[in-house]
Amino acid sequence: GILLSRAIVAFMQRYLPPTLNCRGSLHLDWAGAGCAVLLTVVATLGAGAAPAWLGSHTEPAEVLHSEAKLASESRSSKRLRSVLVASEVAVSVALVLMTGLVTLSLMRMMRLDRGFETEHTITAEIALPRGSYEKTEQRQSLYERVTASLRQLPGVERAGFINLAPLDGDKWLDWIRVSGDARLPVQLPLAHFREVGPGYFEAIHLPLLAGRMLSDGDKGKQVVLISELTAKTMWPGRDAVGQTFKQGAGTVFTVIGVVKDARTITLAKPDPMVVYVPYWYRADNGGSVIMTTRQDPSAMADAIRKAVWSIDPAVAVPTVRTMGGIVED
Repeated sequence: GILLSRAIVAFMQRYLPPTLNCRGSLHLDWAGAGCAVLLTVVATLGAGAAPAWLGSHTEPAEVLHSEAKLASESRSSKRLRSVLVASEVAVSVALVLMTGLVTLSLMRMMRLDRGFETEHTITAEIALPRGSYEKTEQRQSLYERVTASLRQLPGVERAGFINLAPLDGDKWLDWIRVSGDARLPVQLPLAHFREVGPGYFEAIHLPLLAGRMLSDGDKGKQVVLISELTAKTMWPGRDAVGQTFKQGAGTVFTVIGVVKDARTITLAKPDPMVVYVPYWYRADNGGSVIMTTRQDPSAMADAIRKAVWSIDPAVAVPTVRTMGGIVED
């Protein structure tokens, strides 16, 4: 077992994706191997001592006159052995079945249509310093300048801002009301809101199904793009482009485009209703810039940080990750 584990560790070090190696370099833990050896010795002694103990309690005359019994085994020990064997088989079968199901689920999840592309796509997280950029206009201007600076990097084809990178969870849910809907707020459908900038959908390769994408000319306007599910739910059988709805406490938005449904919240299931508002509507205190590049994304971290720090050295770039790595994680 120890020799086999050494071979497996060497194989994993060579072929596992780097993002799956979450605890540093893999190695054989000799303390754990020592415990395995100790348990093997104890189990061996126990397996040898048990028959000897049972044999010491068996009458020789009974053994000599019985053809149905072994010299070291009584009826109760046979029953116990049968129970142990049956339990081992049951647990082994359950373990094999569960392992097979988990592996099959993982393979299906890695092959499913996520709705967005991960090839040559990189995301850089941006964290604003505390006490700075307290006004929405200041954050808007920073995100605009950072995105423009990253677009100038060699090899970067597209770049767009979003307040929360795909598959990083969710943090803004709100109800939406279409014109003529008089239901109470608790009865209205909930939608997941994302703050995005021009170029985000092109960078993530999220297809446009109707209408148009967000542009710099929309700055200051209350316009949004919505997911396909949102359009079908709120305006069944009708064209959602040009429709208006009220969000939360009363902001009215106009739909300018419909994009394909995706799995940007979790890979386990398709996204629920999603509304993409322009980042200048609220401008959270941080976010991520998604970029499509012709170069190796893993080699661009330094260039990305320098481009951000050329705008403001106090702005942190905690992580630079490839979208493929995020999906693997």
